[in-house]
Amino acid sequence: MKRKQKTKFTTASLTKEVARRAAVLARESARLESLRTQLAEQTAHEALTPEQRAYQEMAGRLQKLCARHIPRRAVALLVTRGDDRLLKFSAQAGHFPRTADGAYAGNDPVADLPALIQFAAERAAGAEFFVLPQTFHWWADHYPALFRHLNEHCRVIADVADTGKIWSLTQQPKVGTKNIVAQFADIAAEFRAAAEREPVVLDWFSGPHWEGLLPEYAVFKPHGHGALPYLNGTADFVITSSNDAVARGEAHRVASAAVLRLDN
Repeated sequence: MKRKQKTKFTTASLTKEVARRAAVLARESARLESLRTQLAEQTAHEALTPEQRAYQEMAGRLQKLCARHIPRRAVALLVTRGDDRLLKFSAQAGHFPRTADGAYAGNDPVADLPALIQFAAERAAGAEFFVLPQTFHWWADHYPALFRHLNEHCRVIADVADTGKIWSLTQQPKVGTKNIVAQFADIAAEFRAAAEREPVVLDWFSGPHWEGLLPEYAVFKPHGHGALPYLNGTADFVITSSNDAVARGEAHRVASAAVLRLDN
């Protein structure tokens, strides 16, 4: 019976084998750590309330939206209420409002004027973009002067209903937008004086995002296309860019005061 010959290892071959097995062990260890992380994230996600889960999902969409529209080296300000996760898309992203060292200021601006002053200071210091996450859309109502300034002097470059809105602070609004807003403000002032209340505005696929352009007014949009599902005179003003005769007729039926048609 033949004896089984023992394999002889040289120092070099042993070193190579040890290195190979160490590499395999490292890969398996990394894979195991990745699985642990995924399990922890999944467990944490399942423990969230529906509101927390919706916010987390919005934050993920916002990161992608900002990464798509804001250059990595550009200075961007975000309404975060201190949530650093909203800034992950860029090292140049910062809280608004913030302290001199870049930390979250701790509270929202106390009023409209301080918000506008802080924004002006940031813009003068080099801020290039301003981002309003959908979760904090109420800022547009709470700080109307700030958002009127944004809409009259800066360009909206992204506006996604369930995610957020981005303004470029270095670009002017699209041609005509500022004049349209100013004209409507004059018309609305006349209506307010006569009716003693704020006008209700229907935005019927007009092009500009009138909820942001006119944050102080009640602006609503219809769902879907075709005939408007509203009674006669439901809105005071209807703003539309449609040139279709049927659409114009629908707009005049629903508007109790006037129809404003935009030329896109």
